[in-house]
Amino acid sequence: GVDISALGRALWLNVIQGRRVSGASTISMQLSRIIEPRSRTYLAKARECLRARQWERQLSKREILQYYLNYVPFNGQIRGIEAASRYWFNKPAKALNILESCSLIAMLPAPSRRHPGTAINTKHTHRIMREMLANADISEHEFTAVATMPLNIHRSWPFEAPHVCDHVLLHQSSPLLLAGKREQGMFSVLFTSINLKEQHALTRQVSQLPKSQHDGFAAVLYRDDAVVALLGSLNFKQSQFNAACAPHDLGSTLKPFIFAESLDLGLITSKSLLADRERMFVDYQAQNFDRRYQGQVHVADALSQSRNIPAIALLQRLGPKRFVSLLQRLNITKKQRLYLDSALGTHAASPLALARAYFQYFINEQSPGRTEAMSMLHTRSPAPEVFGQTLVNWKTGTSSGRRDAWSVIWDDKQVLVVWMGCLNQSAKVTNYGSGICTTQAAQIAQAFDFSL
Repeated sequence: GVDISALGRALWLNVIQGRRVSGASTISMQLSRIIEPRSRTYLAKARECLRARQWERQLSKREILQYYLNYVPFNGQIRGIEAASRYWFNKPAKALNILESCSLIAMLPAPSRRHPGTAINTKHTHRIMREMLANADISEHEFTAVATMPLNIHRSWPFEAPHVCDHVLLHQSSPLLLAGKREQGMFSVLFTSINLKEQHALTRQVSQLPKSQHDGFAAVLYRDDAVVALLGSLNFKQSQFNAACAPHDLGSTLKPFIFAESLDLGLITSKSLLADRERMFVDYQAQNFDRRYQGQVHVADALSQSRNIPAIALLQRLGPKRFVSLLQRLNITKKQRLYLDSALGTHAASPLALARAYFQYFINEQSPGRTEAMSMLHTRSPAPEVFGQTLVNWKTGTSSGRRDAWSVIWDDKQVLVVWMGCLNQSAKVTNYGSGICTTQAAQIAQAFDFSL
C-alpha cells in the first residue's frame, strides 16, 4: 500500500537536492495516479497514499496488480499490457513468452526511453530474469534458454474496422452491437456483428476501385439480419467521417417499397400500364429525372427504369400516411408526416438504415407483391461490363441536385448498399446512381457471391 520509510527517504533527498530526484510510489500508489491523474505536488502525493490504502482494504494484491497492468501507460496512446503486447509483438498478452513479458515489464517506469530492443531495455530485461531465477520463478535451464533467445519485435497496431469501432463506442444502442457483453475486471468487452473476413474483403475491394472526384463514400454489407461489413469512407486516415451511419437524401431507393405495397394491396398488377407524363400533383410539379415521358409505361418498366411520375402517382393512391407508417416500422424515418415527393427520396437516411430496411422488407418478410417487384428489378444488369448477366436485384437512386448517388444490390440472403457523394454537399454532374456508383458497387459485389 504505502512504504512510509521510502516516502521519508525520498522526501529528505528531494528537500536536500531542491528538486525531485527520488520517488517512493508503490504499485497501489501508481494505480491511484494513473486512474486519478494530478499534478505532482506534496498534496497530490498525500492523496495518492490515502487512495492506495483504500485499494489495499478493498482489493487483493493480485487484483491491484491486474488493474495496474491493465491501465499502466506504455508510451503514447498505448495503455495496458494487452495493448503493449499487441503493439510490440502482434500477439495477445497470454501468448507472450518469458523474454517478451520481461521486455515489456522492463519498459516501466520509463516506457519512452526503454523500448524493446534498446540497450537499456535489454539491461533491465536481464535484471528481471535474474530476479525471477533467484526467486525460483524460472529454472536455470529456462533462464539460459531465454537469455540467448532473440527478441522478435513485430511493431504494429491492429486497425480493424475503425468506423465500426468509433460508432459502437459512441452509441450504446448501435445496431452494430450484439446483445450482451463480457466483463473483464474494470473493462467491458463489446461484441459486434462484423465478420472480419468479410470486412477485409470489402476493404480490399474498395481499395482497388479507380479514383473518383467524390470524397464521400460508404458501403454496407447486410446478411443474416446483421451488418457483417461496413466502410464509412474510402480511407479512414484521410476522412474519419462515417458516411455509412450518417443520413443522406435517398433518391429513388424507396420506389421498390411503393411498388411492392401497391402490388400487395391490388392497386396495380404486374400487367398494369401507368401514365408517364408531366403533371401537377396538388401543388407539386413533378418531372422525370431525364425530362422524358413515355405516355403509357408498363409497371415493370416504370420500376426498373425508375420513372418518377408513375411512382408519385402510386404513392398518391397508396397514401402517404400508410407509406410513412411502413418507413417508421423499417426505421427509415421518425417523421410523422411525409409528402408525395418522398417517392423521390427527398428525406434522408443512412446507408446502414437503408441496408437493414431492404433486408427486413425483401428478404426476411415475404409477400407476392414483394416477389413480383423484385422480379421486375432483376430482368437486366445495370453494370453488365462488370457484373455480366448474373441475376440479382438492383436499385439505383440519385438525390435532388445529384448530391447523393446510391446503388443497392441484393439477392435472397444479403444486401449491399453503396453511397457516393461530396461531403461539402456540392453537386456533381457525373454523380448519379446508375453511373459510377453502380459500376463500383458491382465491382465490390464480385467478392460476395451475389446471385439468384
